[in-house]
Amino acid sequence: MTDLENLDQIRLLDSGDFLDLILKFPAQLQEALKNKFELRKPSTAISSIVLSGVGGSAIGAEFVRSRLIYSCPIPITVLRHYRLPQFVNSSTLVIACSYSGDTEETLAAVDEAVRKKAKLVTVTSGGCLARMAEEKGFDCVRIPSGYPPRAAMGFSIISILSILEKFGITSSTKLEAEESISLLERLAGDEYGVSIPETKNPAKQLARLIQGKYPIIYASTDYMEAVALRWREQIEENAKTLAGHYLFPEMTHNEIVGWHEPKHLLNQFAAIFLLDPSHDHPRIKHRFNYSKTVIQKTGASVVDLTARGNSPLARMFSLAYLSDFVSFYLAMLNDVDPTPIQVIDTLKKELIKQ
Repeated sequence: MTDLENLDQIRLLDSGDFLDLILKFPAQLQEALKNKFELRKPSTAISSIVLSGVGGSAIGAEFVRSRLIYSCPIPITVLRHYRLPQFVNSSTLVIACSYSGDTEETLAAVDEAVRKKAKLVTVTSGGCLARMAEEKGFDCVRIPSGYPPRAAMGFSIISILSILEKFGITSSTKLEAEESISLLERLAGDEYGVSIPETKNPAKQLARLIQGKYPIIYASTDYMEAVALRWREQIEENAKTLAGHYLFPEMTHNEIVGWHEPKHLLNQFAAIFLLDPSHDHPRIKHRFNYSKTVIQKTGASVVDLTARGNSPLARMFSLAYLSDFVSFYLAMLNDVDPTPIQVIDTLKKELIKQ
């Protein structure tokens, strides 16, 4: 087990320097804000939006959808599949996100978007997707290469928000992004960074609490929906630890009943509640409190995490950023390198043979 206070041990295990990518995430947001690009004006009014992507390339899309859940004037859907919905047509804006540019599901969806004559914009660092954009004449927003896709979330979020702003669909979130940058810099420097001892570091403490347990992340179907998903994905990919996530109020209509069996395993679970007091519906708060009482009776660990910041984007980032540090420290406690995702790489090689 790697000592969370020993930077030399951490660097030895962290061969891909994933910690540095986490620490530089606020700077990534700043760089993304400076990315200037031009888009062709749509030939028809946009009536719906489809954000296409999978894995680390899709989490930015999920983030944007959650952020715009109450403010986007037209339907917005995140698609994690090869096929597009039937409603996609020439008045649909399809934003295809593939960090590598070679994701087969996204490439298939782009082909279909071209056939359906949708307004198509891609967000990528290159690959086949960038070449297709050049050959077929649709817009391509280029973002820097060299990152694991899940570590490039800031580039994709800001790029998608900027695309929607340029098309006049949404208003600017620049001030929210700037607030987020200041907040995350402060959290990394004062609370979550590796130099902060475990006795004062909530990220290290939470990693220690959930080590060897099955963490389930709970949030409201609201701004925190994508953040709960980010927590699960970061724990799974970085710490190589199985995790789950579920949303309120739906959780209290089915899953809550499952906190009964198997009794001999439930004390090995950890329920992490992502709270946003500024926007959680009052009735959701009651459901949170009741559910925590039910779960605590099983012997499972229960943790409350509260969003910080003034704007929706800052509050989302405040909890998402914590997941980066928690999953990294959990990787260290598990003695696994957070960067490699060998089983996914092997799957891609196998699919090429098919």
